[in-house]
Amino acid sequence: MIATVAIAVAFGSSDRLAGAYGTAVATTMLLTTCLLYAAMRRIWRWSAPLALSVAGLFIIVDIAFFYANLLKIADGGWLPLTLGAGVFFIMSTWRSGVDCVHDALVQPKEESQKFLDELARGKIPRVPGTAIFLTKSPQKIPPLMIYHVQHMGSLHERVVTLTVEFEETPRVPLSGAARRST
Repeated sequence: MIATVAIAVAFGSSDRLAGAYGTAVATTMLLTTCLLYAAMRRIWRWSAPLALSVAGLFIIVDIAFFYANLLKIADGGWLPLTLGAGVFFIMSTWRSGVDCVHDALVQPKEESQKFLDELARGKIPRVPGTAIFLTKSPQKIPPLMIYHVQHMGSLHERVVTLTVEFEETPRVPLSGAARRST
């Protein structure tokens, strides 16, 4: 609320504020049409010609509104474009960071097998207690467990690895919801 009031006061007139509003609405309409096309192709599995024909009708109107509002950039239209660019920068940086973390979690199968061999031969000391490792890694031995043993020099007697998988459907049969591994 404070930011909204500050922006309204800073613009000083409703005409300048209208420039920001028009640019924001036109950009939102254009991006919504692009997302509609992506949903038609990826989620609903529509053919490209059908998706283009439906989205094409909207995109013609949206592009006309967007270009008309580009004239308002100097009169306040810069604000929603700047805020949008800032949000895009944060989201793309976040995505890049998540991809780097996922790449770092991938380990060669040889390292997992070496860990299991050392565990079977008793080369890894076991301590009393239970350790729980939360992981997103699809591998049998999560990299975090290997790093833990490398840094701590031991592993607990009981080890639980927990992975939470999100499904795209709202309901999942119980048989697929919980799996036990050894």
